[in-house]
Amino acid sequence: MADFHEVELKTSEITNVKWVRYKRRKPDPPPKFEFVNQLILYTPKGTFLLAKRERISQFLRQLGLSYNKLVKQPDKEQLILGTCRELDKTIKLAYSPGVVHNFVTRVVSGEFTGIPHSQLLSMIHRILQKKGLKYEKREIEFSRGMFAAFIFDLKHEPEAHYRALYVFNYNDGRHAVKMWGGLFVVKCGNPILMTSARVIHRGGAVLMDLEKKMLGLVEFVKRLDVNARLRSMTYEEAMGVIRGLYSELPQYAVYQIEQLARQRLYNPDGRTTNWVLANVLTYYVPRKPWPDYVKFKLMERARQVLTR
Repeated sequence: MADFHEVELKTSEITNVKWVRYKRRKPDPPPKFEFVNQLILYTPKGTFLLAKRERISQFLRQLGLSYNKLVKQPDKEQLILGTCRELDKTIKLAYSPGVVHNFVTRVVSGEFTGIPHSQLLSMIHRILQKKGLKYEKREIEFSRGMFAAFIFDLKHEPEAHYRALYVFNYNDGRHAVKMWGGLFVVKCGNPILMTSARVIHRGGAVLMDLEKKMLGLVEFVKRLDVNARLRSMTYEEAMGVIRGLYSELPQYAVYQIEQLARQRLYNPDGRTTNWVLANVLTYYVPRKPWPDYVKFKLMERARQVLTR
């Protein structure tokens, strides 16, 4: 396993940069060639090689520069070095030591807080145990970060449903920990009812924020009824459920849900289903910065629609 390190430095400490561009042959037939761009950073703490476009983009993003625009500039090295000295910004480089250069594997801001995959998995297992939710299947994959899937109900009938929790820990400067969970259809994997949460790798309260959001997500998954069945209902009956929320929730939230319902619930024969209504009720939960009590009320009402 490669030996990885991390160094923190000011961009003003970068004494020189070198943009390298060369042509290489692709390994797959037929014979083709591609141009490769690399960036070398010279600092008192060592020489660092950004050998992939993604790494160069991460570094340029910290400087407020665009890879696509900069790659066409003839004086790109002077522009990068001048921006580094002007900003004097703190960045962190994760790297694997090399003989000539240190190979950079991640470039993030000085505020970035990495979350080890093992620590994240331990937190998930602890919260599942605390909530009394036992998974029947677990899948973990490491590629661009860590992807973990927890399946709580192993069903084989095509029309059956299963509860699941998915977690993706990108652990780089652009992304975050993304989590989503809900009720899914065995036949296609599509969600019937789902919500999600996102935690940015920044600041000292990252782990507290992560645990709080994961607790809410696991509680939501636990309360879903895996035996919910498709039920037909009239368009007016479904709209009545939504209009009934005006006495319980802020008008601005219910109004947006009602407008969405007019598009998604309408059918020429005047009928819809409880699945469609549940999805309309929860559509804005992960998409709007509404108060938590509004989101929990919408998820609870969607659960009632599916189970009553």
